[in-house]
Amino acid sequence: MLMPSALYASVDKYLHGFFGLANDPAAEVRKLVCAAFVQLIEVRPSVLEPHMKNVIEYMLQVNKDTDDEVALEACEFWVQGIVLEQDNIDPMNGQYTFK
Repeated sequence: MLMPSALYASVDKYLHGFFGLANDPAAEVRKLVCAAFVQLIEVRPSVLEPHMKNVIEYMLQVNKDTDDEVALEACEFWVQGIVLEQDNIDPMNGQYTFK
């Protein structure tokens, strides 16, 4: 899956928007934020690298979300991280590892 060039050019604004929505009281919004991070780590993990510490901390937090659908969507992030690790890509830049 390719990332549209317009989105790639504005990825910092895109990420800033998601970070702003990350703790929204609506479970559906948090679920969509998780889904966006899952898609980004799958399609273009390099855009997450500068923010990986915050993304990982957020995903750890929402893995414990009281809404099961949000927590389940957050689990997909770890699945994609394992796939990347198996492909010898280090999306964590040495700060975190998937175990």
